[in-house]
Amino acid sequence: MTGAEARPVRRAKVTLTGPGLTAPRVADTDTTGTYRFRGLPAGSFSVRVQKPGFVTLVADATERATLTMTRGAAIEGVVSDAAGDPVWNVVVSALEPQPDGKPKTIAQSRTDDLGRYRLHSLPAGDYVVSAATDRDFIVDQPVMAGEKRADPVTAYYPAAPALQDARPVRVSTGRDVTGIDVTLTPGLPVKDAAAPAPPPRPDRNGTGKIGGVVTDAVSGKPIAGAEILLLPAPGQGPRLTDWIRSDARGRFQYASLPAQRYTLRFQARRYITLEFGQTRAEQPGREIQLGDGEDFHADMKLPRTGAVEGTVLDEFGDPAPSVSLTLAQRQYAAGRVRLMPATGRIGSLPTDDRGHYRLANVPPGDYFVTALSGVYTGVNEVGGFAPTYYPGTVDAGGATPVTVPFGADAAGITFALAPATTLSVSGTMIDADGKPVGRGATLWLTTPDRLKRPDFNIARGTTAPDGTFALRNVPQGMYTLQGFAPPPPDYRGPMNLGAFPFGSLAVSVGDSDVDSIVLKATPGTVLTGKITFEDAVVPLPKPGQVIVQTIPVEFDNAPVGGGPSPSTTHDDWTFEVSHQWGVRRIFANVQSPQWALRKIVVNGQDVTDTPVDFRRDNVTGAEIVLTSKVSRVSGGVSDDQGSVADYVVVLFASDPTKWTDRSRFVAVARPTQQGRFLLAGLPPEDYLAVALPAVNGQEFMDPDFLQQLRAQATSFTLTEGESKGLELKLKRHP
Repeated sequence: MTGAEARPVRRAKVTLTGPGLTAPRVADTDTTGTYRFRGLPAGSFSVRVQKPGFVTLVADATERATLTMTRGAAIEGVVSDAAGDPVWNVVVSALEPQPDGKPKTIAQSRTDDLGRYRLHSLPAGDYVVSAATDRDFIVDQPVMAGEKRADPVTAYYPAAPALQDARPVRVSTGRDVTGIDVTLTPGLPVKDAAAPAPPPRPDRNGTGKIGGVVTDAVSGKPIAGAEILLLPAPGQGPRLTDWIRSDARGRFQYASLPAQRYTLRFQARRYITLEFGQTRAEQPGREIQLGDGEDFHADMKLPRTGAVEGTVLDEFGDPAPSVSLTLAQRQYAAGRVRLMPATGRIGSLPTDDRGHYRLANVPPGDYFVTALSGVYTGVNEVGGFAPTYYPGTVDAGGATPVTVPFGADAAGITFALAPATTLSVSGTMIDADGKPVGRGATLWLTTPDRLKRPDFNIARGTTAPDGTFALRNVPQGMYTLQGFAPPPPDYRGPMNLGAFPFGSLAVSVGDSDVDSIVLKATPGTVLTGKITFEDAVVPLPKPGQVIVQTIPVEFDNAPVGGGPSPSTTHDDWTFEVSHQWGVRRIFANVQSPQWALRKIVVNGQDVTDTPVDFRRDNVTGAEIVLTSKVSRVSGGVSDDQGSVADYVVVLFASDPTKWTDRSRFVAVARPTQQGRFLLAGLPPEDYLAVALPAVNGQEFMDPDFLQQLRAQATSFTLTEGESKGLELKLKRHP
């Protein structure tokens, strides 16, 4: 297969259809433009060939045919509202007028955070360009109590409300038309007159007010629709959720507030989430001390988030379209440092026909950029590449981080994908009785945990009605295949994968397709036992205050994600935790300040800090022993200028062998509203304590991080039931 300039069209998707096929067959062209379908029944067939940048080609299928594709045209522009601000995440369409008056959609795209769009792979002709808010756009807008979602809005180039008033755009073969800007003003959620009146708030019984204006920190323009959360400071009364939004002029106000201390959080899409008093996320916020009858002005300037932007190329230097880009950060998680997906509302679109991408709404920080294709992006997406990390390596450990500056973009992040042989993985998922699992089961293809690699990429798929599955374009390598069957018909809980039947299997993809896999999903094993009490000199907790859970320590035989296992603590202090797989540690979450975990015993062995094997058999007769001899560590933190109100205290055993994954000998404490900290329930041990301005995620569990803290830590010994007071100096984060 070649393009109009007689060059091979590499990695195009070819779909074969015909009366002799029960379902379409899909193949990719290779680096020479060649495609093959084998084992076909006799009959006539047609092919549909697609690759971004070219006009879709439909032709009769013949043996050894040479097909020529035509370069497509493109239309580019910006969608902005009546105030001139860019509109993000709206659908832009190239419409071809039809004799019946109903236009045909030829191409669609979505706007990025700058309002930009590109409609590509268009045949030459005249088009009408429309911009519209669809369900995805509307659902993405948070709705406050008493509001309803806005109605969809459509506009046509340049700012016409109706199709007949639109200005057509003419494009020529292989040419771009730019500057096709559309004005569209989406509506915000509005008051719902039909909604019942909200019940009176028990926290609105005062005379104070807090209000202000939310503006862009650079331009000073008001931010409409910013979301504001008011909460009582810790210890200042019930922490009832209190969200409101700013109006079209950026204004907001809370009224009828009692006199006390409050915290105020501001968030808006394209802006960094901050608390009142912050100008940067790493700074401490400022509590608002509101007096009776006071009208407190809390104006807030929000800085913009940044973006990562660039181009992805193939091994020949040509654009690589339809590639998904993700951001990850180096974090300590589940026992080791991994490249974990960046959190937040980061927006991205697959690369376009030019290989261009933009990852938007990115807070400042260091990120690893990953390019994913084939099975990682869709069931029938084109493959031929391994997951590739900037600046162009398949080794996650050798990836180079990209720094997103405060309020700025990281542009020009361009790199080439690493080519790889990609094959298919197919088979059937069955249940515990050996019957096929029907439509709707979830499949995950992940990096084997046993290899201890830092990457964390997941390919997803589903089963067909007969329980079969097929994952196309899987790069050669080793994987763990995980499957979640749908819940039983009587399941009434939340959509928690941790409560669904599960199965896992090691898969090796070599030189040929892997087929006939049988993946068995079962309800797993069960943990049962009894909770007992030592030194019961205080009232016992309620059964609902003691929650027994398990956490996997490896993710080849246990799910890499999902939710907590179903757990019940009965009135007679027996407990049951179902849906157990793999090797796990047992935890007891005691929600009573007068009780703490003493030890966990299984079959006469202390497993308080030791994993238990749940892979084959139920674990019965476990004993969880609680004690009323609860240790407590309290104190305060100061610097050279006096007491410090916002900090994190890291407490950890001085013995490094106890720095294990989610160790009960490692903990953090935060200050109360009085600036003091209190941590209860640490086991007896020799400890070290360090006060820091902040910690990042779960880094306080990282043995390397704790080793860095050791030299500046304060040592102390904690015995069973002892209360220890500490006065610490604030240290610099290493």
